[in-house]
Amino acid sequence: MPNPPLADTLTILFCESPGCSATKRHKQTDDTIETVPYNAGLLFTAQIHPVNNIYELAAFLSALEKIPVAFVIRGAPTTTHRDLKTPHQRLKEHYTTPAQGRRYVMLDIDKLPLPDDLKLSQETLDEVLSFVVQQLPTELRDVTHYWQLSASAGIGDPTKISVHLWFWLSQPITDADLNRWGKAVNSTAGFKLIDTALFRDVQPHFVASPIFENMDDPFPCRSGLVEKCHQHATLQLPPTTEPAGTASKNKRSTPSPSQGFSHLLTLIGDHEGGEGFHEPIIRAAASYVATHGCDADDSEHLYQILRERILAADRSKHSTAEVEQRASREHLKSAIDSAIVKFGDTPTGGARLKDGIPP
Repeated sequence: MPNPPLADTLTILFCESPGCSATKRHKQTDDTIETVPYNAGLLFTAQIHPVNNIYELAAFLSALEKIPVAFVIRGAPTTTHRDLKTPHQRLKEHYTTPAQGRRYVMLDIDKLPLPDDLKLSQETLDEVLSFVVQQLPTELRDVTHYWQLSASAGIGDPTKISVHLWFWLSQPITDADLNRWGKAVNSTAGFKLIDTALFRDVQPHFVASPIFENMDDPFPCRSGLVEKCHQHATLQLPPTTEPAGTASKNKRSTPSPSQGFSHLLTLIGDHEGGEGFHEPIIRAAASYVATHGCDADDSEHLYQILRERILAADRSKHSTAEVEQRASREHLKSAIDSAIVKFGDTPTGGARLKDGIPP
């Protein structure tokens, strides 16, 4: 008998920039816990693996948790990108989510407040996870899923939970449909329940367990498979039609930067042809906002891209302290907020610039 058709593939990237990793590091000092944040760097190699159901997906995720330099993206290698073993940048010209979408999805639940009588601990973990699932749409509540605590679980506020939930879907779902679905979920919840920034071609899905130094992991068990009645979910997608007049109401006339976002990223740093750490950051933020729009999810996505680029750039003419200040959330948020004020929080319409492709 012929083999059944392959359901999907998993794209795994590995950090290749020196000193970079795809997880957080927590170190106990005399009077506090110091945390080194994610810094995946700029260069990666990749592997593609077949996955056919939630159990195979869970097995891969469990293995990747032990590899600090590994993470997952939704994109698959493009037809022009074949050499996965040579270090390369994480760009849309290299990886694009398949046109039909993916059969799996990771939901990022960030700092969800727990009930007053419930605190996050190893002893209450089952109860906390059950509470989280009950906040999701009904089509997910009775579906087998794989959970992973965030890299900060056990270090931060125990009255809130941050967790990743992986589900297998009954059919492939595109990034665009996931974005519509996620925003509808958040609208119904009345707050940002899930982070829709994950539903992009090259957005990192961090899966590695955190590293602890001079201290024990507060959660020896940080992940697991919860089996339910159904092995896959059928998402209830919202309608695609916009109310009459919406398009014209949201359409704005905004400046269009003359150079593409990906090109402007290459100007960040002190390398030959680089323009330092001020002007290209401002221009890159403006280019992204003017061409993509920038809601809260886009803003976080843009922050991560700029931060990774800054920290990986040549800094031969700047001090480490100055570069780290330029890469700080405070500095980059100011640049992004300024771009939003100047160029608006919605796309300009018409053709958009694509990462890695000149205008």
